[in-house]
Amino acid sequence: MQEEEEEEEILPDDFYYDNNELESKPISTSNYPSNFMDLFHSFGYECTKASNLFMMDTQHVLFSAGNFVQILNLTSGQQQHIRTTGGGGIGAIAVHPEREFFAVAERGIKPNINVYHYPSLRLHRILRCGTEHAYAHIDFSPSSGIHLASVGCSPDYTLTIWDWKKEKIVLRTKAFSQDVFNVTFSPENEGHLTTSGTGHIKFWTMAETFTGLKLKGYIGKFGRTQISDIISYVELPDGKVLSGTDWGNMLVWDNGLIKVQIGRKAKKSCHIGSIEGFFYDEGELITIGNDGYIRVWDFETVDSAEVGEEGQIFEMEPMYELKVGQDVKLKSMVKSVDTNLASIWYGQDASGGIWKLDLSFSHTTKPPEKLFSFHAGEITGMQTSPKHHMVATTAEDHTVKVYHYIKKQQLCSSKFNSSGTCLLWLPESVDPLGVSVLVGFDDGIVRALRIAKKLDEGAIQRRIRSPSDISSTQIALEQVMKPHNSSVTCMAIDNTGDILVTGGADSSIFFFAIRDTFQAIGFIKMPCPVVSIAWAPESHKKKVVLVCCQDGIALEVVAPKPNTYSTSKTYQLPEEAIKIRQFKFHTIKKKLRRLKKLKKKLDKKQKKKQELLEELMVKKAGKIEEEEDNEEKQEDTAAGEKGKEEEEVEEESDNGIRTIIRGFYADEIDHFWLSMGGYDAGYLYKCKMESYEEWQARIQQKEPDNQDTNEVDHFGEPVKAIPVTDSNDSPIRSLHLSRDGKLLILGFDNGIVRCQPQENAIKGNQLPSDIPELADYWSLSIHDGFYGRVTNICSSFDKKYILTTGSDGNFFVFAHNEMDTVDGGKIDSMSMSIMEGDNRMEDITDRSAYSLEDAKQKSEYDKRLKEAEEKKQNVRNEMANLRLRFKKILNRNNDLPTKLQLKRTVYK
Repeated sequence: MQEEEEEEEILPDDFYYDNNELESKPISTSNYPSNFMDLFHSFGYECTKASNLFMMDTQHVLFSAGNFVQILNLTSGQQQHIRTTGGGGIGAIAVHPEREFFAVAERGIKPNINVYHYPSLRLHRILRCGTEHAYAHIDFSPSSGIHLASVGCSPDYTLTIWDWKKEKIVLRTKAFSQDVFNVTFSPENEGHLTTSGTGHIKFWTMAETFTGLKLKGYIGKFGRTQISDIISYVELPDGKVLSGTDWGNMLVWDNGLIKVQIGRKAKKSCHIGSIEGFFYDEGELITIGNDGYIRVWDFETVDSAEVGEEGQIFEMEPMYELKVGQDVKLKSMVKSVDTNLASIWYGQDASGGIWKLDLSFSHTTKPPEKLFSFHAGEITGMQTSPKHHMVATTAEDHTVKVYHYIKKQQLCSSKFNSSGTCLLWLPESVDPLGVSVLVGFDDGIVRALRIAKKLDEGAIQRRIRSPSDISSTQIALEQVMKPHNSSVTCMAIDNTGDILVTGGADSSIFFFAIRDTFQAIGFIKMPCPVVSIAWAPESHKKKVVLVCCQDGIALEVVAPKPNTYSTSKTYQLPEEAIKIRQFKFHTIKKKLRRLKKLKKKLDKKQKKKQELLEELMVKKAGKIEEEEDNEEKQEDTAAGEKGKEEEEVEEESDNGIRTIIRGFYADEIDHFWLSMGGYDAGYLYKCKMESYEEWQARIQQKEPDNQDTNEVDHFGEPVKAIPVTDSNDSPIRSLHLSRDGKLLILGFDNGIVRCQPQENAIKGNQLPSDIPELADYWSLSIHDGFYGRVTNICSSFDKKYILTTGSDGNFFVFAHNEMDTVDGGKIDSMSMSIMEGDNRMEDITDRSAYSLEDAKQKSEYDKRLKEAEEKKQNVRNEMANLRLRFKKILNRNNDLPTKLQLKRTVYK
């Protein structure tokens, strides 16, 4: 009977789950269609993620992209995508040794490991309850592929061995008490495994005991060698393990001890920085590193290496090496499965790319070829063109890229000497062609860039400007300026296109008049670093800007008029001449949550009373007293629970830090909305700014010894709070309003994008004061739920596409399916409106270059120094003349007869 039950539990080989039924789906509170947004294309790649490139067949590679698995055709660039089932992101991927299956280990609450068939992409098996929150790494047993090993992230770090075809756990134990990066089976003996991570490497054996099969592990001992994180390793055929170190040398492990440390001659390390990957292929040892080198080592020399004393380093040189490219940081590498291309590998570049690498090391070896280029790391800025199907992005990797998202092409890219922090596409009121962008950088520089058609060298020499000479598109530098001494955090242009204002981490805002170029007006110091800037809409009938600062402070600043203030000595505008009023955010979340709990309790109590009354109507009169007694008891219990709930509310953690993420005006004069981070997340807060007179009176009444209290720079709490339903208190990181004002799109720190269609169009890029609760929505988890903050959201100028970027490096384009399809002919004609140009503007390449104010002060200082030097020189010249005259007098005196000569004492 037991054998029959066991047989029933075994899933047949041809069993498949329904992908459409199990994949994570959009959440909709209304009648919005499930395909409200469909993934159109992905321009991103999580290239900084460990082991995120896998070979499936001769033409396709596979990697994770937020909440999607992406299969990429290396030749055509075509993409296929699979959504996760949990919606929390992807922790790790592994490919079956026969490449017929691949496993996707997810992130989230009790995440699954899903095994898909290739190339059908059908869901074949689901492995459940292997970890609490996320998987760090998984690996199929290399020979048979019967077993799958997985290791979890914090807090459990569970090592699990699965019989994945049966969806059964064979063994499980805690791998370590700190982060574990890898788990692999031994290629020679599948009963042996290795794990490594923060400050450790551990060796495991599956052993038979009296109580059954057990996992036994022992920690590798570093001995006299400095303890290191073990990012990568490889097991050698004789059972030894070769691992890397933080400082770039190799360690040979034998029976849990370091046999020898290997470095290069002249005390050089095997790689500069950490070794990211080890490969044992056809008798050769290959290493890749953050330094962009691929090195091949003699296996026999490594395997037999010995030193006289513990702690000594065995020195050797690689047999071959290849420098892949400038600034390349290899993260992982996979070998081509094409038997005709045995020497071809594909490399994951953490600097943003996928490379084709020929490791034949012969006279016919082809140079490395970069197949695909991506942003590396967080994409910090993104905006679409107001006239074309183009989008510009900037990121931590110092690059600015421009894409044609309908054609699914990257048009051009340019690299600078610092990380991009924010990006603004100039409106048509400033650039009627719609091809100019402003980009802020972390060294305080703002660059005005234009997307131009690049001429070939012959055309430049002949100065011919015809379409036939155009070879590609380029990013041309139009103007460069440095308004800040540290990171430029935000930029905004007023509604009429007359004034640009930039905000910086140096606690200042800088105003520029927009003419043919950007002309400096001046700057104003802010109380703390600036995080958000928004101009008042036209309906407010005043040219003011809302400046939100890091520490919960919001200010309204009246824009200075160009050519009003003298900038001959300084760009700092006089405080007494600029109208400023200020608001300091005070939390009301604790109060809101308490009221919500009490209301919920009262509703529950009222419902219970109603039920009791209904029961009393049908019960006999003799039982009325009994029911009333029960009711009183229930009320007493409810009162006790109410007290407990109040205590629980009081215990909610609040660190006292008020973090504004973004501020924007409401349609009501003197009112604005704030999106908050940290403790205050979960609501949109409507706030009211005091009048200038009220604020000035409050300042004057302030006691001199009370300068830092919260009672001066604010006049109360937010006047309204709109709960963001079902957000799990994840902060709203980005907010976008479509051009017609009918679609509000929110991006959250947990990678979710939420669309809030509006019955009445929102006008003037402002939220109405009477906005209803954010409870009617369509949402989808898109970016990674753990580190994929949605940094930017934009819609296309024709409202047909929605684009998102994240801190996980992903960049998605979605088709908004309520709209009609695009006219391809119109796209091509729009693209041709880009102007020709060459990039000859002189750039600022020194990060320590003076800012506009520093240069002004330096100029003024140099001027005063020059004037002082000129005065000194005049005195010197006069003294020289006096000396010359005195010398002439002495000479004349000496020429006189002795009796007539004056004595020297006379001259004193």
